[in-house]
Amino acid sequence: FTGNADAVQDQMDKGLLDLGLLLEPVNTDAYEFVRLDVLENWGVMMRKDDPLAAKERISADDLKSLPLILPRRNSVRNELASWFGEAYEDLQTVATSNLRTNSAVMVEKGLGYALTIMGPMPIHENCLTMRPLEPALTATSVLAWKRQQTFGGAARRFIQFLRTFLRG
Repeated sequence: FTGNADAVQDQMDKGLLDLGLLLEPVNTDAYEFVRLDVLENWGVMMRKDDPLAAKERISADDLKSLPLILPRRNSVRNELASWFGEAYEDLQTVATSNLRTNSAVMVEKGLGYALTIMGPMPIHENCLTMRPLEPALTATSVLAWKRQQTFGGAARRFIQFLRTFLRG
């Protein structure tokens, strides 16, 4: 199942998923979890032919007058609001998106610039590029499972593996 952290948590709460990979910030009160050691960097997705693509890093000032595609999750937008500071209230948000691939289609069609986690672009790689934010904005992920849930053998053994190898 692919979705943002809110959708994955909903599926776990309904007992439809045993475990979920959740990008923070996320409320883990109802879950046990292992935080992964990988730091995810935020960046701006844009067309390769955009003048902003000539920059190595993108600042809040670079973005304040541009059409932006922001993540849909409120907790993530709050993180971005802190990064933007006072400029956040005046941003030109043209769309929100749950998935990076959807943002890529909107960016490719010229709708705006997407703020998203950096990483490879398996689609649209010939026309899109990413630039990191400056100052850097990072996030971590957790692999989580619902507290007090009874798991089958495979999930139980996998959780045991996680506890042994990712916490130690």
